[in-house]
Amino acid sequence: MVRTDQPPFPTAPTARRSVSALSGVGRRSWTFAGFISLALVALWWATPTRWLVPIAATTAILASIVDLREFRVPNPLTLAGFALTLAAASPLVASGSLDAWDLAVGAGLMAGPLLVSHLVTRGSTPGLGDVKLAGVLGLTLGAVSVTAAYVGLLASLLTGAVFGLWYQRRTRGRGFPFSPAIAIATLGVLFAAGAVERGVV
Repeated sequence: MVRTDQPPFPTAPTARRSVSALSGVGRRSWTFAGFISLALVALWWATPTRWLVPIAATTAILASIVDLREFRVPNPLTLAGFALTLAAASPLVASGSLDAWDLAVGAGLMAGPLLVSHLVTRGSTPGLGDVKLAGVLGLTLGAVSVTAAYVGLLASLLTGAVFGLWYQRRTRGRGFPFSPAIAIATLGVLFAAGAVERGVV
């Protein structure tokens, strides 16, 4: 979200709060994340990317839910998403099914501009948790294509601008959670690219 976020490496109190935030995610949220994940796996079944999309979808959805509720993205969630994505991608890269450079460029395209904005605004726009989430999701978008990661970044910024305006008018606050915009943009790109991959559109 747009605010000062937690430090790059969680302190003990921060880690406890992050774990507590994740434990508060309800069964409906997990069910929704599972449904979206299965739909993406079905779209990408004929490609190696099918191993990455459920991780990205679950990470994005859970991060959005926690951010909307608590105005932060838990470090354990982004760390788990990063570790699981790398674990799933490593054998695919080793076999030549995926290009490590594409994954790295995708993460950089998604997270780089947000990190610059975070540093320029001294941590207020966006939060560091949003930057880390974008990097994790950018790995999967990069696996699809570098273009997908670029479109994901632009869609995140556009969605964030629209959502932020609506959210601030509704709550009369100055900040707003940015991870839902990143999640919506990422999932939208994955569904659109998957539909093209399968020849649906």
